[in-house]
Amino acid sequence: DDDDDDDGDGDANDELQAATTTKVLTKADLIRLHRRAIDAVPLLHAQRQLMDCTSIAHDTNRGIRIVATSQYKSRGLLSRGAGVERLEEHVFVYRIRIEYVGNGGSGGNGEGKPIQLLGRRWRITDGVEYDNDDDHDHDHDDEPDVQVVHAPRTGVVGYHPILQPGDAFEYTSGCNLVNAVGTMEGGYYFCMLEEDDVRGHGHGQEEDGNGEGGASSGSSSSNKLA
Repeated sequence: DDDDDDDGDGDANDELQAATTTKVLTKADLIRLHRRAIDAVPLLHAQRQLMDCTSIAHDTNRGIRIVATSQYKSRGLLSRGAGVERLEEHVFVYRIRIEYVGNGGSGGNGEGKPIQLLGRRWRITDGVEYDNDDDHDHDHDDEPDVQVVHAPRTGVVGYHPILQPGDAFEYTSGCNLVNAVGTMEGGYYFCMLEEDDVRGHGHGQEEDGNGEGGASSGSSSSNKLA
C-alpha cells in the first residue's frame, strides 16, 4: 500500500511540474500570433490558386508522371495582320515537370530502361466550350477557336531529353489567347531506349509557336487557363 501511495504522489508531482512549466501567453504573444495568421492568408490563397491551376497525369504502367501548372501573366493587343483590327490578347505561362518515376516492379514494360521524349500533341481551346444540353443562356454562335498541334518528333522547347529512372525534366513556355479563359490538353510521345543507345541529350527545333505541356504518353491531362 505504501508503494502505491508513493507512485500516486509521484504522478501528482509530475502533473504539478508540467502545469507550472507551461508558458502563459501574454497579450504581446497573442498580437504576434494574430499578425502571423493574417500574413499567412495571402500565402494560403496563392497556394489554393496554384492547386486549382495544376493538373497531374500519372502513367503507372510506364512510370511517367507529368505535372502542369499554369498562371495568368498579362494582357495586351494582338495584331492578326495588316488591315485587320487589333484584338486584345491574354498571355498565360506554364511550367511542365516530367518525372520518370519508373514502374517499381509493377509489371510495366521496360522496367529500369531509359526513355527519351520525342514530341507532343496539343488541343488548345481559345474560349469556353459548352455542352449542347447545358448553359442554354449562353450564345453558342460565338464558338471557341480550337488549334491542334501534332508534333510527335520535335521535342519540347528544342530538346529531346533522355531520362533514367528517377530523373526529371522541367521547362516553361507560354500561350497567347484572345479570350480570358481557355484549355490545353494533350500528351507526350516517348520511346524506350537500350543503355547502349544512350549518347546524351538530343536536341530538336520547334516548328510551331503556341505552347506545349500536358500529359504523359498513354495518359491524357487538361489544364485550365484562367
